[in-house]
Amino acid sequence: MSENDEETAEETFISKTAAKIFANLQISIKNIHIRYQTSGSSPYAFGITLDSLYLRTTNAQKVPVVVKAKENREMIYKLIELHNLALYWNSFSPAPPLTSKQDIIDFLQCQIHTNETTVPHMNYILHPMSGEAFCEFKMSPDGIQKAKINTSPKFSLRMIV
Repeated sequence: MSENDEETAEETFISKTAAKIFANLQISIKNIHIRYQTSGSSPYAFGITLDSLYLRTTNAQKVPVVVKAKENREMIYKLIELHNLALYWNSFSPAPPLTSKQDIIDFLQCQIHTNETTVPHMNYILHPMSGEAFCEFKMSPDGIQKAKINTSPKFSLRMIV
């Protein structure tokens, strides 16, 4: 085996491994609340909240799947779901009297807008919004297809907000 063949075999192995990791990558983020609070004569609070964000591997019908190690797919589908992302600015918002770490967690979590609960007295800059994006990735036997001139797109994205 020549040195060139060994490099090609190593590149193919790395490319296939990276493609399998990408094919099965799933991300789940829930209950995020980042808040900046001031004190003094004109206290205010500014923050961002997120109920959830999911990135999942699916089939063409958006049903979650796991790509098996020996399975070669021509297309990989990813569904990204965003639920209740919001920005707020509350003027004259004194800091709540919080005495423990659990009090802080409870206070921040109760201010995250969800499909089941709304948060009163929030001055939203960006009202809670949700959306989804459906991505299609064209694959090659060696992983994500490398760009070539005059070929079909390697990536397609459809968004609903």
